[in-house]
Amino acid sequence: MKVIYLFLIVFFTGFGVKAQYLTEDNATEKIHKKPAWKSRVFYGGNFGLALGNVTYIEIAPNIGYKFTERFDAGLGISYLYYKESIQYQVNSGNIQTWEYKSKTYGANVFADYMLFDNLEETLKLNIGSIIAHTEFERLNVNAYSYDAAGNMINDGRTWINSFLVGGGIRQKLNERATVSLLVLYNLTEEAFTPYSNPVFKINFSF
Repeated sequence: MKVIYLFLIVFFTGFGVKAQYLTEDNATEKIHKKPAWKSRVFYGGNFGLALGNVTYIEIAPNIGYKFTERFDAGLGISYLYYKESIQYQVNSGNIQTWEYKSKTYGANVFADYMLFDNLEETLKLNIGSIIAHTEFERLNVNAYSYDAAGNMINDGRTWINSFLVGGGIRQKLNERATVSLLVLYNLTEEAFTPYSNPVFKINFSF
């Protein structure tokens, strides 16, 4: 009889210890598991660099949220530096260099909607997904005018609005990272806009 009691004590003690380990493992898993909303947050943007007679530096990071598997939206900031050096010959025959510089900065909000997904299976085309893209951007730019002789006059800075619509292709790089090739149209072509239609963009997100 004592043997049976001893067996029961060992059995239930071992079961309790195992249950404790399982509970601790589950608690640890919950601690390390990323909350659902964080897994829907993504970061990205586009960056550009060109050096030479034309210096072009663009930094445009953004942050977004994936509301559904097809729809996401977010906001971003942008900074663009442009410098161009042009050499020309004056009447005396001497070569002079004219240099133009501009700085553009601002912020934007954007939204993407996936129109068609997994085209590799449906159309046998390995080009990713087709998305629609819309974006509103407010930029601070250099303002200028020309005098009677055609010389450029610096008029300070001004704010302009750009409303871009269009779409493109989004290709997955891995489980989270994507690259999007977009063709957009600027519906508000204000003076001093840095865009000329159509507008081409390459966006990365992860």
